[in-house]
Parts: sequence; structure tokens; C-alpha cells
Amino acid sequence: LVGPVGNKKRSGLVCVRELGKESSRNSLLVKRCRVGSLSVNVAVPRDYEETFYGSEGRKVDERPYWSVQWPAGRVLAELLALANTISPAQDAESSTPRINQALSQSRILERSEPNCAAIQRIHPFLLTRGSNVVEIGAGLGLCSLLTAHLGAAHVLSTDISSRAVAAIKFAASLSPKHKQDLVSVRRMDWNHFESWPHSMFDIVLAADVAYDASAVAPLVKLLPRLVKPGGVIIVAEQNTRPHAKEMLEQLAMLPMFVHADPTLSSHLVAIQHRISAGDDTDDGNSSEDDLFGSMSYLSTTSVFVGQAQAV
Repeated sequence: LVGPVGNKKRSGLVCVRELGKESSRNSLLVKRCRVGSLSVNVAVPRDYEETFYGSEGRKVDERPYWSVQWPAGRVLAELLALANTISPAQDAESSTPRINQALSQSRILERSEPNCAAIQRIHPFLLTRGSNVVEIGAGLGLCSLLTAHLGAAHVLSTDISSRAVAAIKFAASLSPKHKQDLVSVRRMDWNHFESWPHSMFDIVLAADVAYDASAVAPLVKLLPRLVKPGGVIIVAEQNTRPHAKEMLEQLAMLPMFVHADPTLSSHLVAIQHRISAGDDTDDGNSSEDDLFGSMSYLSTTSVFVGQAQAV
């Protein structure tokens, strides 16, 4: 599932290594993705191009959005790894060197003053140890699988696509026996919010979910329903998506995130990052990265963090 990255020198921005393990039933190929100082196994379609580009006319629940690791989900995974592998500090001054050191080692997050300040604001809300976590629209399940390794008590990974569910289950099955029970995978539709568990989760994760206007209203309705009193909702969205800003602003205005203490109220921060299509294999040979598609650019992802009022 997850393991430490070796000391072998690499020059790329994203490290993905083909492991050569397949699931014949779902035509899945396992890839290893570097996240911070860790590496996470995810299962991707072997027939990527046919899966992604041959989807015209499919029902919405079988469109292959899940088969690509979109940038905001990649950024969220990097933030979770960073926050959970540096020691919490009592004040900003003492946390700055730790965050800057982690940023300097990241292949995705830019080392900059705005990034450091943004992470200082949201760091306390990203800690996952002992938490009951759910991920909405998990896709390849990168954040779900990573969060399980970072100490979550249990993770429910959900997606509307049956192929996404199969891929996450397959990736999770590669983990050690004692880790496999930490991740449950379920096919669920955010338009049918009545079927979701109510007020069960300490942390609710979502990334790259506002891909069209129809997603905004059901997500704004569903996400608050899932979180426990005192729990945290974390949503990451690409700034280039026209409906992302609308959804994040609507979440920020919900009364459940208004606190007398402003440090507990919701935060909306911008994270500068770089996504590259190139990767380095363990032997130093560069190869095409079908996990991250053809993305290669410097961009910004908006991250909303809101702590629900405690009862």
C-alpha cells in the first residue's frame, strides 16, 4: 500500500514506477506514486487511452474521470503527507523552518512564503492519526490509501464508478494484512445523499469533484451531513475549474463553520504547485506517466478547510 521512498537519487517532479502487477478481471496495472517521503501504490487502467478517450455516450457513473490523478487530488495528498510527517509547533515562528524544509523536498509543492503561510494556517486540521475518514469521489484512491498509512483509524473510500471502486480495492489488497482492514471501498452517488452515513466522520476529504455545475449543489448539501460535530471538511479544487470557486465559497458560508475563535473558523488558502507528466523510474530511465496524463505546468489549487462546530 505505502512505503518509504528509497535513497536513490531522482531528478523528476513526480516519481511513478510500474510494478508489473495486474488484475486480469479489471485490466488494472499497479503504479507507485511518490508522495512526500512515501510511495503509494495505486491501480490504473491498463487500457488508459481507451478508458479515458473512448467514453463518449457512457452513463455518468461509468465516465472515466476516476482513471486520471487530477492535480488537486495530488496536491491534497502532498499536503496530508507533509502535515502528518512534521511535528506540530506551538507558534508560526518555530513551524516555519520545518514547513520550508518539507517544501524543499516536495516535487509538487512550491517552496514559497505564500505556501508556507497557507500551510501554517491549515496544518492543525490535516492531522489524520486516529481519525475516522471518508473520501468523496476518490477516483484512484490516492488520498484514501495514503491517509490509512498516516494513522487513520479507518478510511471509507467512495466513488460513483464501479471501475474506480474495483481499482481502489485492488490497490488496497496489496497492503499488509494488518493494514487491509483500515480501508473500506464503496460505490456511492453524491446525488443520493440520504444513503450516506450521517455525522460519522472526523475528516471528510474531497478533491477535483466540482467538474461541472451539477456537482455543486449536492456536494454542498452532502459534505456537512457527513462530518461529526468538531470534525473537519477538507476540499481541494483546481482554480481553473469555473464551478470550484462557487462550491468553496458556499461551503465557507455555512453556519456550522462559524466560530467565535477565528482560528477555528473555515480557511480558504491557495497552494502553488507544479504537476509534471515526466517521471523517473528507479533505474533513472524516464517514461511516459499515464497516471498524471499530459499535465505539466505551474498552477494553483484552492484548499478549503472547515471545522464543524462542536455540540
